[in-house]
Amino acid sequence: MSSSTPASHRIFHEAYITIKKDLVADFVAEGMPTTGLEWYERNIDFNLPGGKLNRGLAILDTVEVMKDRELTEDECFKVAVMGWCIELIQAYFLVTDDLMDGSLTRRGHPCYYKVVGLVSVNDACLLRSAVHVLLRKYFSEEKYYGRLQDAVLDTIYKTEMGQMLDTITSTTQNSDRYDLNTFSLEKYSKIVIYKTAFYSFYLPVFMGLLLCDVPTPPREKAGDPLTDPYQRARDILLPMGEYFQVQDDYLDAFTPPEILGKIGTDIIDGKCSWCICKTLSLASPEQIEVLKKNYGTNEVGSEEEKTVKRVYDEVGLKEKYAKYQAEFKTEFYESIEDVERVGLKKGIFIRFFNKIYGRQK
Repeated sequence: MSSSTPASHRIFHEAYITIKKDLVADFVAEGMPTTGLEWYERNIDFNLPGGKLNRGLAILDTVEVMKDRELTEDECFKVAVMGWCIELIQAYFLVTDDLMDGSLTRRGHPCYYKVVGLVSVNDACLLRSAVHVLLRKYFSEEKYYGRLQDAVLDTIYKTEMGQMLDTITSTTQNSDRYDLNTFSLEKYSKIVIYKTAFYSFYLPVFMGLLLCDVPTPPREKAGDPLTDPYQRARDILLPMGEYFQVQDDYLDAFTPPEILGKIGTDIIDGKCSWCICKTLSLASPEQIEVLKKNYGTNEVGSEEEKTVKRVYDEVGLKEKYAKYQAEFKTEFYESIEDVERVGLKKGIFIRFFNKIYGRQK
């Protein structure tokens, strides 16, 4: 079953009904009054559905490739529960991110904080805590339960680090924190690996490998990509997550809204994006001064935004992106060349790669 088929999506949509009942039942068991139950259920329904389920589908891909057979109903359900756990983590971060950024819409609807106000902060925390309710209910008897819980907690922690670094670095000119001198490709890499790559790329595959009972090496060999399948997967997937974010940043700057599906705002928002960091690494002192005067200011379509994009063109950013993309493809295939030696299969990573390489939106 390919993860792009309607049947694979149906696995997740059917499981949603069950996991929502589980979460509400946990509130009932705590003796929450009806007003609390109704509020919690609304929180779940508002923030959890509506995504593309890419992270959950990556768990499904991993398990299907590793087992190389049709999955049982129980296996499909466990995949779906883990997938919804990652969606809960995603929902937690989206609610808080929208509040910090002052965003107006999310998935075609008003952002949650625009609907309920600052109580959205606590509601986001409840979404994060719901992950552990589900893990305890469905996986506490599994031998890998401790590793699963540790991985989830560590991933949330790392993502919060990335979120913090992104928030304090990316800012508009009317902020006291505005300083393009703090932008660099090294800092950019740290932000995107921690903010995006761990929970969107590594965690789904990690969960899939646990479901397949892929063994952990002895302590003395743990962390060695030549002997540790989990470390090897991490070494492949974190660069892929960074590449994915570089794509996002490039598309934000150069793809027309009618194709991208949204208006790119990284320049006017003062984002620490790959485009600005790469340009700063290539620009002359005069061009850097132009960027400092125009980046992170005014509105979409303004002269300031056009000026920044002219500097992008002057340093040959489009050509640099094409080179980066081609080099990443070569490095990716080299990185998976002998994964079978540690008990993995190339298909896990190739499926992931094929979904994102060369995308236009």
